[in-house]
Amino acid sequence: MNDENAWNIDGFDPETREAAKLAARKSGLSLAEWLNRTIRHTAARELSGADRGGADGRLPALPMEQMVAALAKQLDRHTEEVKAAVAQELAGAGPGGRELDELRRAIRETATDIAPAAASMNRVSRELETLTGMSDRVDQAGLKAEKAAMSVAPMERTMRKMADRLHSLEEEQAARRRGIFGRLFRD
Repeated sequence: MNDENAWNIDGFDPETREAAKLAARKSGLSLAEWLNRTIRHTAARELSGADRGGADGRLPALPMEQMVAALAKQLDRHTEEVKAAVAQELAGAGPGGRELDELRRAIRETATDIAPAAASMNRVSRELETLTGMSDRVDQAGLKAEKAAMSVAPMERTMRKMADRLHSLEEEQAARRRGIFGRLFRD
């Protein structure tokens, strides 16, 4: 194993280590599994420009917007091919020929078939934009929640120290009282 691939959690500050351990425990995963999932998820988000990885944490193959754009481009190319074929046929056939009528009918049918698909693609594209915005807001809220959760750990440690100190002071005071009352009522 080369030095580039060898790494461990040494070098992380203690609060980060504790937060990672706590998050792993809370999610029911080992620390290594949790780190793998978290790093893969973050890398997918960074590489794609937005969080578009699947629920299983796989890196995205192609964002939906690009797939819709590719389909629209393919549709435009097909339309241009049909127009070119029609123009070629028109040049070879005289006006009013039977071939011309068949081509006109085929163009009308193709246009009729394409129109609902184009409208549907536009609707899907708008819905994807809306979902992407929602996803970004959910991610931001999640990051804020993670930061808040990490800030609780130092406060918990401080509260625990204060409670321990209070308990020891109460024990000392009770021991002093027993000592004083013991001396007063010994005889």
